[in-house]
This record gives sequence, C-alpha cells and structure tokens, in this order.
Amino acid sequence: MPYFCCMSRKKKFHLFENIEVVDTAAKGKTVAKSPDGRVVFLSNAVPGDIVDIRTGRKRKSYYEGKAVKFHHLSDKRVDPVCEHFGLCGGCKWQHMNYQDQLHYKQKEVTNNLVRIGHLELPEITPIAGCEKIYFYRNKMEFSFSDSRWLTEEELKSDIEFEDKNACGFHIPGMWDKILDVNKCHLQEDPSNAIRNSVKKFALENDITFFNPRHRTGMLRTLMIRISSTGEIMIVIQFFEEHKEKRELLLHHISETFQEITSLQYIINEKGNDSIYDQDIILFQGRDHIFEEMEGLKFKINAKSFYQTNSSQAYELYKIARDFAGLQGDEIVYDLYTGTGTIAQFVASKAKKVVGIESVPQAIEDAKAMFDAPVKQYILFADFEQEVKERKVADVPNDFVDDSGKLNKHAQAYFGLFKHLFDVEFLTEKDLDNGKLVALAFSIDDVVNTAVAEYSINPAEIENAIHNKALPLLFHEVGLENATAMVEEIIRITRTGLSKE
Repeated sequence: MPYFCCMSRKKKFHLFENIEVVDTAAKGKTVAKSPDGRVVFLSNAVPGDIVDIRTGRKRKSYYEGKAVKFHHLSDKRVDPVCEHFGLCGGCKWQHMNYQDQLHYKQKEVTNNLVRIGHLELPEITPIAGCEKIYFYRNKMEFSFSDSRWLTEEELKSDIEFEDKNACGFHIPGMWDKILDVNKCHLQEDPSNAIRNSVKKFALENDITFFNPRHRTGMLRTLMIRISSTGEIMIVIQFFEEHKEKRELLLHHISETFQEITSLQYIINEKGNDSIYDQDIILFQGRDHIFEEMEGLKFKINAKSFYQTNSSQAYELYKIARDFAGLQGDEIVYDLYTGTGTIAQFVASKAKKVVGIESVPQAIEDAKAMFDAPVKQYILFADFEQEVKERKVADVPNDFVDDSGKLNKHAQAYFGLFKHLFDVEFLTEKDLDNGKLVALAFSIDDVVNTAVAEYSINPAEIENAIHNKALPLLFHEVGLENATAMVEEIIRITRTGLSKE
C-alpha cells in the first residue's frame, strides 16, 4: 500500500493509494486508516469505497483529506439528486443509501453515549426513518450575498463574472460566502419558485444584496415556512431600509404568490441576522400560520420553534408519549417547551402539563394554543383543585359509579354551582343537592357531546356548549345567572391548563 509525500512552498501533503473507507464520523465525514496508522477524515467518500487520498491538514493523531481517485465504489452509494451536492453544506450524505445513513447515524449516537458519556445503555430500538426523504422541511432560511461562492471550475476559467449576487446557503466554514441555489430538494413547492422569483425581481429592480464584510446592501435573509396544513409564511429580512424598493418587492411577492398566508419583514441593522430581538412587521395576511397534529392546532409565528419535519415530528411525539407510559394522574413537565407542542400532544394522557420556556412570545403562543377545547377531558384539574381548596361542603357521592370511578368533570360542575351561588339563592330556587347533581351530569353530557362532534373546531365547540347549556340553566337560575355560568363553563374548558 504505497504512499507519497509531496512538498510545496505552502504546505506538505501525502498521497495514500488504494485505501478502503471503513466508517463514518460526525458532520458528514467518513473514516479511513493511513499506512502509518493515523485516522484520515474524508469529506467525499462512502464506507466501502476504495480510493486514493490526498491529505490536507495534518494533526497530531489524524489527517484531513479528500478522495482524488476511486478504484472501487461502495454498494452503499447512490446518485445524489441535487445539482449542488458537494458544495452545499446541507445534505452531506446524499450520496449514501438512506437505510445506510440511518445505520451510521444510530451508530454514532450510541458510540457517543457509551464512549464519551460512559453510559450503560439498554437495548437500543432502531431509528424510525422518514418515509419522505426529500421535500419534507417546513422551514427554510436562505441568505443573500453580493459576493457568491465561485466554483473551482469558474475560478479556473477565463470568464469574468460580473453578477456575483446569490441567494442560497453558506459554504461550510465560510461565514461570508453564499452558494447560489437553483433548486433545493428539502422544501416542497412553491419554496424554490418563491426564492428564485425574489432573486430575479431584486436583480431586475436594482435591489442590492447584503455584503457582511462591508455591511452594505438591502436584502439580507429569506425565511419560508410551509405548514402541514398548506399555509405559507414568508419573512424577509432587510439590512438597509429603502421604503420604495421594499414595498415594490413585497407587493411583487404578494401578487405573484397569492397563496401566501403571512407576509412579514424585518429591518435589521445589527451585526448578526438573529431575529429574536427584532420587531417583525406584518405586511399582508396574518402574523402566524397553523400546524396540525391529531386534531391539535399549533400556532406558529416567525420566531416560533417547531420541528422542521412535520410528519416526522408526529412520529417522534407518538414515541415520546408511548415511552412516558402515562396513566392519567401525572403532572408532566415539558422543559424548553417552545409553543407547547409536546405538552399539548401528551395532555390528553396526563392530569396536568406544565411547560417551561424563557421566550416571552413562545409563552404567549403556547397559552393561546391551549385554548383548544378538544382537550376538555383533562382541563379540569385546576378547577377541581380550586373546589377542593374552598372546601365545598356536602359534596355527595353521586359522582362515583358502581365500579368506584369518579366523574371528576361532573363533580367540578357541581362545585361550580356552589362557588357562584350562595346558599340562600340555591334554596330560593329550590336547587337542593339532588337537582344540582342532575344538572352537573347534564352539563357534562353537553360538553362531552360538543367536544366529540366538533373536536377540530374550537369555535363550534364553544357555540354548541352555549346553545345547549344556556336553555338548560335558564329555567333554573334565570338568564343573567345562566349566562354567567355558561361563560364560566367555557372558560374552564378553554383555559384550564393554560395556568400553572
């Protein structure tokens, strides 16, 4: 197994011939062994390839290199579908069969836990692969630059490239160089059409692209969200403010892509393009879109975190819920909850969920999303505790059935009568415990029926509760009191879990 050592004025490199690639490493790298026993990390090979390697950097215990000749191609190889593969830093293993990708990713995680974490692991279940391996992301962020990355072929040519504007992704390790992307295979249409249209219109109308070194230019970033419900959010970040050109571009987007749900923009003049400390301005539509999962709707704004693969997030949440093994009497804490997606997803299996989050906007969105009455079945824990703390007297045993199971919801409604109305009023209306128990069960039936019939439409659930419960209570307590009680029933149903 011969190898050669070459010297130049700039650096020293080695050439290793007929080397087998044996494994993978982090960040899309693969691994080979040099004749001197050192590890060689490669960026363009697949386990099973037999290659000639030209080294670049030499470290104390390893080399970094590149396969420059392939003698044998691995059976794990596939043809990359993307024209930008190899330059773009996004899909580093696109030339490897997906099932093999899953194998090596699982191996890396396991090795890190055992070798670095020194953990003794139970039996590891296989990675749950994604059915859709392309066009699956619900969020993409693209950067603009007036000094795009030139390929090796372009640099070697004699052509003088006047247009160096780009809209795409950062070259790995190059904070100021952007690869211009024609078609990305990660997000479904109209993502590519929107990005290319924005770039084309900007060039035609002299809208400048950002230069991070000189901190000049107008167009900075483009965010595209496409939810599982088909709603689309566009957020454009501008560095320099030119109202006329900004409005010209935004009108072009809204008119060209009328299916857009939310069109927003940011004027960000600071050194980095982080948006979490920036004011986001609504240009058209609403300031949010919705994701949906098992009838639950999640409100997503420009700053919201949501798993970027909607279908796989559903699979992840189902597995997490199953692993939790909830019995219905637990208090579940969801740390770093974001907009409360996991909290909502497990809520129907727990007594109560508590989301912990530091981003104020995410907290507000989470609270708003917990307004969904589809989760009525578990929204009474707080009110039950309130009833308990008030030490409501003479609560009968009628809410416990023959099997010993307690109807907590009906009992909570019974407590609501005791909370809203004093003894004198109930006596005056001839509402003894027997009648209150019957009314409590009737209200429970009304709410359960509304939830069952309109489980994905919170507004219709509330309408159904109001229309059925109001006549029921009107005959007993009068219109004003009935209205107040119905409002309280709806409030409990809507917001019971939103408070600690």
